[in-house]
Amino acid sequence: SGTVRLGGVDATSAVGHGLGQAPIILKPTGFAGDATKMGVIYCHGATGTARQMVDGVGLPGVKAILLAIAAAGYPVLGVTTGDTWGNDTAMAKMDAAKTYLQSTVGAKAGAIGLIGASHGGSNVLNWAKRNLASTACAVGLLPVSDISDMHTNNRGGLTANINAAYGTWSEATYGAARNPVTFAAAGDLAGLKYQAWGATSDTIVLPATVSAAVTSIGGTATYTQVTGDHTT
Repeated sequence: SGTVRLGGVDATSAVGHGLGQAPIILKPTGFAGDATKMGVIYCHGATGTARQMVDGVGLPGVKAILLAIAAAGYPVLGVTTGDTWGNDTAMAKMDAAKTYLQSTVGAKAGAIGLIGASHGGSNVLNWAKRNLASTACAVGLLPVSDISDMHTNNRGGLTANINAAYGTWSEATYGAARNPVTFAAAGDLAGLKYQAWGATSDTIVLPATVSAAVTSIGGTATYTQVTGDHTT
């Protein structure tokens, strides 16, 4: 483990704690850890790790956003889930991340914030589905919202990657339980405070799939579309 200072934020890498490979913690310099500030979990993009928080590889806009949140006083923990697409492995790692944030880092007890970029969006929305009372708010940055669309159309060349997470994905088998756009339409995310961002020229996570999930969630969710592609 070690700490690097990035402006007014300390970035720490700490191995272990049930979180798997290289969790990254962003805290404002001098963070008291007195359980007064809500913790935030960040979920990374496909083929990435929690280091995306500090190197921005693949999703360059993520680093600045997360540093700004930490600088505002909120501890952010990035957990390396692997390419899990909302499966049980991801849920267990996010459970462990919440526990670590609150018991060791010193975040406030109770509900947490969630941020997911690309593939990480599927993890965030799946965890929120199962833990609505423990989710204060969620943000999706070009978030995977329709796993079946990704799988059927091999978007980003990720069909095999999705199959590996599920032993062959199918909407009929997994959609109701694991596909965000499907369970959002069933009302499973009703009341979730959610901000989602799509990009006009994104051919991996189609903006229409992001906005569809937002529409199904209803009045507590908002969708913003920006100019750019999946590297925006």
